Amino acid sequence: MTGHTRLARRGAMYYHRAAVPVDIKDSYPKTSETFTLGTKDYHEALRLVRIAAVEVDERFAEHRRRTALERASVLDDLTYAQIAATKDAYYQHLLEEDEDIRLDGFVDLDDDGRVIGSLSEDPLPSFDEHGQAAEDWRQDTRHQYARGKSDVFWDGEVDEVLSWDGIGLRLSPSSPSRPRLIRALQEAVIEAIESIQRRQQGEVVPTPQGPSAPSATAPLLSVKVSEWIAEKSRHDWSKKAEDDHRQWLFVFTEITGDKPVDEYGKADGLRFKAVLKKLPPNVSKVKELRGLSIVDAATKAEALGMEAMSIPNYNKAMARVGSFFKWAVANTVEEVRNPVEGLRQKDPTRDQDKRHPVAVNHLTTLFSSPVWRSCRSERFASQPGNMVISGHWKFWLPLISLWSGARSNEIGQLLLKDIKHEDGVDYLHVIDDTEGKRVKSRAGRRKVPIHDQLMALGFMDLVNDRRRRHRPEDRLFPDLKVGAKGYYSHNVTKFFSAYMEQIGIKTEKTSFHSLRRRILDLTFRIPARPEISCLTQIGLEFRDGDYGGVSPGLRGGYPSQWAAALAG
Repeated sequence: MTGHTRLARRGAMYYHRAAVPVDIKDSYPKTSETFTLGTKDYHEALRLVRIAAVEVDERFAEHRRRTALERASVLDDLTYAQIAATKDAYYQHLLEEDEDIRLDGFVDLDDDGRVIGSLSEDPLPSFDEHGQAAEDWRQDTRHQYARGKSDVFWDGEVDEVLSWDGIGLRLSPSSPSRPRLIRALQEAVIEAIESIQRRQQGEVVPTPQGPSAPSATAPLLSVKVSEWIAEKSRHDWSKKAEDDHRQWLFVFTEITGDKPVDEYGKADGLRFKAVLKKLPPNVSKVKELRGLSIVDAATKAEALGMEAMSIPNYNKAMARVGSFFKWAVANTVEEVRNPVEGLRQKDPTRDQDKRHPVAVNHLTTLFSSPVWRSCRSERFASQPGNMVISGHWKFWLPLISLWSGARSNEIGQLLLKDIKHEDGVDYLHVIDDTEGKRVKSRAGRRKVPIHDQLMALGFMDLVNDRRRRHRPEDRLFPDLKVGAKGYYSHNVTKFFSAYMEQIGIKTEKTSFHSLRRRILDLTFRIPARPEISCLTQIGLEFRDGDYGGVSPGLRGGYPSQWAAALAG
């Protein structure tokens, strides 16, 4: 028996040996911590292995903490509660540091500044030196604080303090919270050194203790949110979805405070609701509310008579927060409740009334415009010119959406291999089978037959031409670039809304999605006749006519020459 589970012996020499814990073995640089204790004496080895075991456990803990921090999502902003908690932790650290110096003792100096007695192994300051160093730091910090300035020290100090146990946050270098946190840390220094100077005068100034969690082990909301976002972003979310969920949890945390996740209850949900009911849409863009906390912004907005956010946006905020707490219920040891359960509101506006389909006369105007005849260039597509862009996404996406009901992102992400043929039918396979492709829901994975009108326009000619020159894994519309948040729809929406304005058919409730609403609206309006497709029923058919020789890629007439009247 060696007397310690980590004490090992090779020949006459004793070693420390410990396997790396399972939870960090994939990221730890070694498979075990095995090293010599430098002795052949059993009793000495037993003493040394106990010391080494503590040091190695601290090493494991530090690696675990650093790994968790590296995997945590980078925050674009901090809540006021997070900033306040970080300031409190920094203040506590400064007073603990001062207390440790006093416990170690000061070196005594005679009148000539020479050390009285023998020097210790570690250099110690004198009592006066310690007080003067503190005062010098306070004066320098007060100078910067008064002028709203910072330096390299404070930039590094922010990241160091945020990495401490109990905080564990990563903040974007460009975050607007960074200067606010620097000021909070400067305040902590000024306040802490005032307390240290009082200690210099012999006053009793206790070192504050960290907040104790009533549930003992429940993690803070901010920590749990970081875990949730890291998990969901790995497989389920786009950058846009991640940012949206993060923002609403940020708002919720700022309103209710950053507490252990099992402490939230209905009162927190009702407080969140009360603030949302006063908060205007796009609050960060409202000049009168800039720089205010969320609660203060809501109060001022109400006083100024600003219109609050819409019920759909209110419900979306509740859904984002609710989805986190549903996840936390299943992924937290402690008992967690959903504080926003039951707080969504019924929207009096019917879904079909929120966005209007494009009017039939506007369809005629749209498909008579330069994109579908000839334009100045791909960039200046709304201006008449001599360029035909019948292979461009700006030409095809509105047509495909109109004749298939597919969403702009679903069309934009299509690969050549997603256009398939089965049992005599050509179809679009809308699926999220590769990285970067997304569908709105599981039901969104579907096969969409390619309509005869798209065939008549030469859609399959376009596809086959591209198949001859590209791989099956290449995108059908490579000229359509993905947006900053991971969706092709971003650039489609941006272009099409501006285009509709430029040709005079934009209304408050129409957008690219209105083309899809056109088919949905007509489908629900017209009695079903199984033998005839709904699109044939409504009369959107090609007519023969004068094509002017402008676009040889079109067969069967311009879209503008489709029948203008709807059946029934």
